[in-house]
Amino acid sequence: MFPNLERARIAQAELGFADQRLRILWNLPRLAELPTLPPRSGEPLILYFHGSISPDRVPRAVVKAIRRLEGAVRLQIVGYQAPGAPGYVDELVELGRGSDGFSLVEYLGIVPKRTEMLAVAARAHIGLAVMPLTSSDLNMRHMTGASNKAFDYMAAGLALLVSDLDDWRAMFVEPGFARACDPEDPDSIAAALLWFLQHDRDRQTMAARARAKIKTEWHYDKMFAPVADALAHISKPPTPRTVP
Repeated sequence: MFPNLERARIAQAELGFADQRLRILWNLPRLAELPTLPPRSGEPLILYFHGSISPDRVPRAVVKAIRRLEGAVRLQIVGYQAPGAPGYVDELVELGRGSDGFSLVEYLGIVPKRTEMLAVAARAHIGLAVMPLTSSDLNMRHMTGASNKAFDYMAAGLALLVSDLDDWRAMFVEPGFARACDPEDPDSIAAALLWFLQHDRDRQTMAARARAKIKTEWHYDKMFAPVADALAHISKPPTPRTVP
């Protein structure tokens, strides 16, 4: 099983297994994990991230962008620092700090239980799910379906901000779940966030559409069912033949 076709083809080229053994299963939430949506305050707009915290996942450009919006947007981060990025969370908090000492970046720490983490996400407005536009890392280049972040945010009733990459646009932007940006360009990020600020009703519609997609189609229970059927067929013992 693979989270997307690109990763499957890479493995297939290395291992040589047949097409009929190939199964695609995205890293989706279960229906039981969908949080209850709480009432949300409209201001400020909360941009939310959870997961491994590194310059690739939460670029400095994001903080530079929200500083330009003069307090209308704040960034909340949940998770742990990646092994190669010690001190990066503190750097982001300091980068978001104004002359009054208040930071537009809030680190909420590690939330150990997944259900609790999704409940925290549900209090925000926009989920940050960006990847570098160019990378030598095969994993980073093929993250649609593999990364659970976008699906988690959708389950929590958030609109998405994703990278302006063809596969991310096709999966999330074109169906109306997300806006895209260049994650290394503060101008591009600020423009996307400004759109959300100026189109609040459209943002809410986008978020509702995303949540509905998870509830009706993009959840693990439904997408694993064909895989479970295939596994059951493989493990089922053959019917004994009757000897006349």
